[in-house]
Amino acid sequence: MANEAYVVEKVAEATKSPKAMLLGAIGAICSTPTNSANTAKELGLSEEEIQRARWVALFKKGRTDLEFLKGLLEIIEKQKEDTVMSDSKENTVLTPKKAREIMGENFFGVGDAIKYLNIDNPPRYNLAAFEKIPFPKEVLRNLRNSHILVAVLPLSINEIIERVGKELFRFRFMFVNTDQRYMKACGEPGWELVLKTSVPGSTSKGFSDQLRLIDEEDEKVPTGSLMVYTIIGHYLATGKKLFKRSFFRSSSVRTSSVDDSSEKVIVGDFDSDGLFIGDTFASERSDFGLGIASARKKEGE
Repeated sequence: MANEAYVVEKVAEATKSPKAMLLGAIGAICSTPTNSANTAKELGLSEEEIQRARWVALFKKGRTDLEFLKGLLEIIEKQKEDTVMSDSKENTVLTPKKAREIMGENFFGVGDAIKYLNIDNPPRYNLAAFEKIPFPKEVLRNLRNSHILVAVLPLSINEIIERVGKELFRFRFMFVNTDQRYMKACGEPGWELVLKTSVPGSTSKGFSDQLRLIDEEDEKVPTGSLMVYTIIGHYLATGKKLFKRSFFRSSSVRTSSVDDSSEKVIVGDFDSDGLFIGDTFASERSDFGLGIASARKKEGE
């Protein structure tokens, strides 16, 4: 059995913490049950927390009998366990701040979208959808160099063009009608993890062959609007062009979107003339350099 000196030492050590000092200060003013109840209500504390505070305050005032100290030490240890459990639970939730630390420049958050895509009324986009990241921390660590984590506000391609300017798009080369449904389509607000290149080994193949390279358990083919959003957002935030066209080779990707003729929409070949958006004319054409886009599936998707 612990002796009195040992218990006094442990209690004294435990009550030096800021939390204990705060509870002690609160406890000092809770001299009656009525005060305890009123203080609990005003400060949002539970009756149990108020009781802990009163015990700490009594210790601070000099009460050191062994049974009291043992009870107080038990309460303090319980408080520590509750704190550890709370912290552990909190650490399992991946917040945007933690995700940005992991992804570095491959992170495009809500603040970036508001700034670079000229969002003038953020609340209408259901910002609550962005409070938690729907990907495990280990997934982000493994994909932080190959993917971009994007906070996607539901903007259509037409809206993106309107907000950032036509200068970033290759309109004189684009075989696209802005009245097409995919140009007007908006996705759901939320986080997406988008591959920065075409799927390895997917270039110069027909669409059906490219689909075989997509891991259906973990991957999906993103929409045209998601790819445009990601490519333009990343460029405006970092100055770096994804799917940049080289002199000898195309660098565009098929998406899951289709035009009004049911042809797959392609995005890419981002060069000095801007980003190209169009269709493949025939889904099974294996154009040189044309790959397929990929994004990571979310938990439960």
